[in-house]
Amino acid sequence: MELENAGTATQLLDAICDASAAAIDRKDIRWGQEQRHDCNFPDDYRVVIQIPVGATLFNWFFNGRTEYRAHFRAGVECGLRFNNEIIKALRQLFDGKMNHEIHGRRIIGRFEDGGQVKFPKAFAMTSLSPELSKISYCTKLIGRNEVSPLPQDFFLYPAKILLKNQKWTALLQDDADAWLNVFGAFVGQDGRTYQPKDPFIRAKMLHDNGTT
Repeated sequence: MELENAGTATQLLDAICDASAAAIDRKDIRWGQEQRHDCNFPDDYRVVIQIPVGATLFNWFFNGRTEYRAHFRAGVECGLRFNNEIIKALRQLFDGKMNHEIHGRRIIGRFEDGGQVKFPKAFAMTSLSPELSKISYCTKLIGRNEVSPLPQDFFLYPAKILLKNQKWTALLQDDADAWLNVFGAFVGQDGRTYQPKDPFIRAKMLHDNGTT
């Protein structure tokens, strides 16, 4: 896909949902239950979902005129609204297609494997709070028995199609390494959902720099 011919933001959202549905159907979506690594909150967890999207969709999602970061560049509130729309759509998809019990990996420390885990779908739906969840590129991939690093040499190219003279970097990955992370909110023992960092701060960083 040439980025000049990339579709609308709505079409991008639909493409992400289609990729997610296809990954679920072929059992290629990765699920994690991440423990907050702050020692003061060892019983707080969030859901992590990893979605394979392929190089073309990855490129569109991060580098096109209608892409995820472009919404934050247009304005912090614009970016947060688009993020929320994606999370709402994915949450509805996962709620409809996933079993009541989800099998995945426990994530501990600095995104390290903590062994096999299963958790109720209800936990994942609670964690996927649209206002508190976020999407990023994947740097460590959840596997069947381990977490493996992915190549991180993709900050190489100025995204000229998006930014004219400003030096935001384009994010490019090969098909096999092109995965998205969806991070839910942490769920406390009282059922409250939260993020340690205010989502507005992350949104402002994306607005200013294109990265966090």
